Parts: sequence; structure tokens; C-alpha cells
Amino acid sequence: MTRRATLLTAVVMLGAGLSILVASEVTPQPTEYLIRVTSATPGTEVKFDAAILFRPANEPLQTFSRKTPYELRSTALATSAMFTAHGPVGIQVELVGMQGGKQRTRSTATGHAVVVGDNVLGKAAGYITTF
Repeated sequence: MTRRATLLTAVVMLGAGLSILVASEVTPQPTEYLIRVTSATPGTEVKFDAAILFRPANEPLQTFSRKTPYELRSTALATSAMFTAHGPVGIQVELVGMQGGKQRTRSTATGHAVVVGDNVLGKAAGYITTF
């Protein structure tokens, strides 16, 4: 399986889980999300692939390639994303969730492949995994 296919498969699976949680009896509040991707080695530009899903913001799965530094902002009930770095230098990914002008969640991780997301029910900080 190619790197891009693996990336898409992981995010689609995460998105399916988000859809189930959003449809539950709990009514979560919209969250303002900031996703920031930087190089794991300061001063080094890193090319990376990304797949990001915001739910339910009526946005399709976003897949793209970019270079660090990169930022994306969106308002949604939940988000899930996966990033994979090209080459020997990894990336650092930060996910910040704000509600009512106050920081609700913040997760940061560094690696060559990073998966981030936010707990729809708001009972725990977001999740983040590297591999």
C-alpha cells in the first residue's frame, strides 16, 4: 500500500469513529481548531503529506502536500488528521482547541507520522499518536 493510501485509510477510519460520536445523544459545542505543523529540526523545511477531516463542518476530507511551517484553522465539532513527513527530518504537530475564547485542549507530538484528533465529548484532552 502506498504512503498516500495508508494516510487516507487511517483518516477515513478515524472519521467514521467521529461520525458515530457526533451522532450520539451528547450535544458537543463547536470548537475553533488550530493545527500547526513545523519541522522537528528548527530552521529545516520539511515536505509532508496530510489528510484532515473536520466534522460535521460539511467539509470533505482534505488531502494535500505542503512544506513546513504550516497552519490551518477551522471551526467544527471534531477533527481528525494524519501527517507524514518526507525524508530524514520529522515534523512537530500541534492541535489546539478553543471554545468561548478559552483553550480547551492542546496536544503536541513529534515524529515522521503523526495522528491527531480531538475528543468529541470534551471529557479528555485530544489524542495524538506518532509512529
